[in-house]
Amino acid sequence: LEFWMRATAADNTAGAIACSGVNWINGNVIVDRDRYNQDRKFGLSIAGGVLAFGVSGNGTGDHTICGVSNLLDNQWHHVAVQRRRSDGQM
Repeated sequence: LEFWMRATAADNTAGAIACSGVNWINGNVIVDRDRYNQDRKFGLSIAGGVLAFGVSGNGTGDHTICGVSNLLDNQWHHVAVQRRRSDGQM
């Protein structure tokens, strides 16, 4: 996923999350590719002011990673996240 975004704290009130499991879903969701009762999902959200990117699958388990830069400053930010299919690296 790659895009530009601009966000404010007033519009994104989700608090910080534990960066593990499927916790990305507890943030303010930007992209949600979660299919009810289906395998293989992914998503991106803002939680505690930083991006949280998560992937899930029966063969790979559930993983969430979090950024370190606060993006809720009403400035434009270029965002790019990816997952490598061959080994699952995010």
